[in-house]
Parts: sequence; structure tokens; C-alpha cells
Amino acid sequence: MTNFFLQALSEVGSFSVMGLIILGVLFGIIGGSIPGFTVTMAILVVFPFTFAMDPVSGVSLMVGVFVGGYSGGIVSGVMLGIPGTPSSITTVYDGYPMAQKGEPGRALGIGVMSSFLGTIISVDVLVFFGPLIASFSLNFRPWEITALIIFTLTLVAGLSNGALLKGLLAAALGLLITTVGYDRNSNLRFDFDLPALSSGFEMLPVMIGVFAFSQLLGNIEKLRDGDGNGKAWTPTCRFLTAKL
Repeated sequence: MTNFFLQALSEVGSFSVMGLIILGVLFGIIGGSIPGFTVTMAILVVFPFTFAMDPVSGVSLMVGVFVGGYSGGIVSGVMLGIPGTPSSITTVYDGYPMAQKGEPGRALGIGVMSSFLGTIISVDVLVFFGPLIASFSLNFRPWEITALIIFTLTLVAGLSNGALLKGLLAAALGLLITTVGYDRNSNLRFDFDLPALSSGFEMLPVMIGVFAFSQLLGNIEKLRDGDGNGKAWTPTCRFLTAKL
């Protein structure tokens, strides 16, 4: 296993491949910082450019886009309060308040550095413990999976931090959303005869809808009531409030 890893490291260690990785990371950060522009879409945009490349260069470019895309979700989460990727949801809770207090650079720096260190640690764990974890996961049966799901739901009580009702409502809403579409036994549920619902709801549109819509309403309310800086209640805000 170590020999394969060293061989792969020598393949991607050339200047041309490293340049493609850096280019892919930069493009991924830009794509990930756009709410709604998923990492998969960024990879699909880059994919045609890999047709003329050798396999190592093409795969390295797409891996760079993948890693950069998930790091780029931090940008919109910190600056707008709208996570660009599902993995950047928790960044919003601390990063966006820091940006409002005049520390956006510090919040972005901490988020990007944490993403970098987390990626390095994850790669090390995958290289050295990946085969062991894979063989252990094959021992999971329905009862172990059920126990794991129940344990996950119990985490709601610990993470709610005094707002247990809100946590339970959020968990119930998440469970309700996942009941739409096909289950593991290929049974179609709650599609309302709409083909678009047969595959269920994707995580990113639901996440953006929950975070972005509430954030936009909060901004409109601040503009209506005045944010302390003398901003006027604009006709556009009156129109949006009337429609909402």
C-alpha cells in the first residue's frame, strides 16, 4: 500500500501536474463560492478540457476542482450567510457573525486553513486506514445501520443547546424531506405524479432554500426597520415585502 502511495506521489509531483492542481483548486473555489453552483457542476465544466490530457493530469485537475469547490463554499457562507456547499453549513454559524463584526478576512483565513488541515488529515487516514475501515464497514448489517441512525438522531438533543423544540422540528423536517422519491426497495413515495420528484430532493437546493430565504428576509427586515446607518426603506424592499 505504501509503495502505491509513493508511486502516485511521484506521478503528481511534476510541475505540470501541480500547476493543473492549483488551477483546478482556484476554479473550484470560485465555483464553490457561488450558491447553487455545485461542485459537480464545476467538475462537469472542467471535464471537457481533460479529453486532450493524459489520465494523471486529467484526474488531478478534477480532484483539484473537487477539493477547491468544497473550500469555496466557505466564501459565500462567511460573506453572505449562505453556504455554498453542504460541508460549509457549520461555517456560517461562526464565520458570518465574524464578518458582520468587521472580521471577514480572519473568518475566511480560519475557514480555509481548517479546510486545508482537515483535507491533509483525511488523506492520511484514507491512505493508512482506508482498507481497514472498508473491511470493517462490510460487517454492518441492518440492525447496526438502524442503531447508527438512532444514535445520529439522538445527537439532535445534544446539538440543540437549549432549543430542543427547534432541533426536533428541524430533524422532523429533514426526515420528511427524505421520504420523497424512491426508497432502497425501489418504492416510489410522495412524488405527487411529478417526474421531477421521483429522485427526491437534493441536499444543496434544500439547504440554500432554508438558509438563503431566511437570510434574505432578515436583510429586508433590517432595511425596513433601519440598520442604524441611515439606510432608507427603498421601493424595491416595499415591493418584495408586499409580495411576501
